[in-house]
Amino acid sequence: VNMSKVVANFGRLWGRGYERLGSDLRRILSVSGPGATNYLQGLVTSDLKAPPTPPSPEPVGKPEPGVPKEFQSGPGTREDDYGFVTFDEKLRATCFLDNKGKIVTDALLWKTKEDQYYIDVPTSAADNLLEHLHKYKLRRTKVQIEDHSDRMATHVIFGSLNAEDPPPPKGLVARMDPRHPSLGMRILENPEQTEPGFEFGKVMQEAYSDMEGNYELVRRLAGVAEGAEIAGLVAAQANQDFLNAVSFHKGCYLGQELTARVQHTGAVRKRIVPLFLLDKEYDTPHHWRLVSDLQRGRKIKRFTEKELKKLPPRQPRFSVPAACHFVLLASGEMIDPEASKGTNAEPLIKMAQDLMESLQATAAKDSKVMDIESGDTVAKILSPPVKGTNIVTALVKMEAMALMGDELWDYHNKVRIGESEKVFRYLPYLPLWWPALDPDTGKAKQVAEDVGDDDEGQWEAPEGFYDPSERVQQEAQQELEKLQKFQSQKGSEGEKIERSPHDEAASDIAGKNNIWFGPPMPSTDDWIKSRKDQINDMKDFKPAESRTTPKEEWFVDERMDEKQVDEGEQLPEDRARQK
Repeated sequence: VNMSKVVANFGRLWGRGYERLGSDLRRILSVSGPGATNYLQGLVTSDLKAPPTPPSPEPVGKPEPGVPKEFQSGPGTREDDYGFVTFDEKLRATCFLDNKGKIVTDALLWKTKEDQYYIDVPTSAADNLLEHLHKYKLRRTKVQIEDHSDRMATHVIFGSLNAEDPPPPKGLVARMDPRHPSLGMRILENPEQTEPGFEFGKVMQEAYSDMEGNYELVRRLAGVAEGAEIAGLVAAQANQDFLNAVSFHKGCYLGQELTARVQHTGAVRKRIVPLFLLDKEYDTPHHWRLVSDLQRGRKIKRFTEKELKKLPPRQPRFSVPAACHFVLLASGEMIDPEASKGTNAEPLIKMAQDLMESLQATAAKDSKVMDIESGDTVAKILSPPVKGTNIVTALVKMEAMALMGDELWDYHNKVRIGESEKVFRYLPYLPLWWPALDPDTGKAKQVAEDVGDDDEGQWEAPEGFYDPSERVQQEAQQELEKLQKFQSQKGSEGEKIERSPHDEAASDIAGKNNIWFGPPMPSTDDWIKSRKDQINDMKDFKPAESRTTPKEEWFVDERMDEKQVDEGEQLPEDRARQK
């Protein structure tokens, strides 16, 4: 089996849970028989005769260019702090193109044995793909094309990087999503091969939460559009080159000419990007104010060549859970409606409810986002927001986001969506799987820039620009004082004290028997100590104390809990996100 092993550092993952992707979301098609590999090789953008390109992990062992020490994403300093994740030919990302080089659909391609493939395809494009497959099947070929959607199922598991050790039960095939692990672990279930009486949900519920509906939100937060949403686009516009779905080294295949020409000549001036849509009255978070200031600095040539190499990307870069934090803030889910009555928070809840209702009515698929000041269309919505959220995926002009050219992106922008007269603001960001971009071509940089070792690659805020580190230190000190106060109250007998966020998360998520994915939930004292360690010395990584796993299962990733402490599962916002 052709395989690649990469460091298991892909940023903070979504909370632990599982979801069955029913036939309303995904369908399973099969291509089998003698010549199946050669048949598909001529139709897909990936190279079935070579190892798949694995996703790129986050940097390990050195600082991230342009990121202050307080915001470095990875606590580990060595590859051994994370372990490794395997990607192989059993599951790869791919794309089907028409004869003009435009996308028919994307898909995940399972290879269970030689000349036996299962195509995990979005339901919105499944019928078109079936027709496409039959259209290019030669009369004399012995390849069989079937629809197994009524007999097979596909699942996704969040919060784990362990797909193989120990192996899954009979009848299941498990692999990490080859596009990026932030999209979860994919499971292909063939009921005809499982043990009698086997039920996937019953096996999972002993250690996981059922997160029905989470995948559609997660993929939007990850900036991934699928199926009919990307039909008719060029592969590069849909970021298929960034999602490891396109090989530029294989032989001829249907639609190759346009795909290769875009890669090797010209520029990609539109790409799919996740957008936060806000009411114009909302304050813009400092992440976007900072990048806007830096864009102005670039334009007026305020930086030296050395400084330019250390600047952050031209738009903020977030993991899926970090992006969801902004959704929670905008939706008002972190505010208690009862406790807010008669307070300054009550109008915020009303504003959030109005925003979500207006987005459901206006931000439909193919709706245009028009800049009010210039009158230009800056984006077209592809994935409408999940109900109660304000995140969409959209095909956006690269110049409009200042990702190409010398144009500036205004964080005070005002836009209208579709035919609505309501005024919104859009905030783009970059998912972790985006590579460093060439601002002249809109494509991935071919050679990583050398940031030098004389100052450890840290960025020092230029004079006149906002540096958030002081505020972060103040907030850390405030949190430390709260923890100390809680700890002192905790020892008072007979005194009713407020529960810590850890205790609330434990009772709401872990369940009455402390059933938890991986090791048991630590005690409140351990949690306080852990938070103090993080606050006092954020750059030093200290592995969690060794804990025993309640039940050794193939999906339990004990390594993550010991080596990559995921404090997010113990924070209040994760409860709201799961809700």
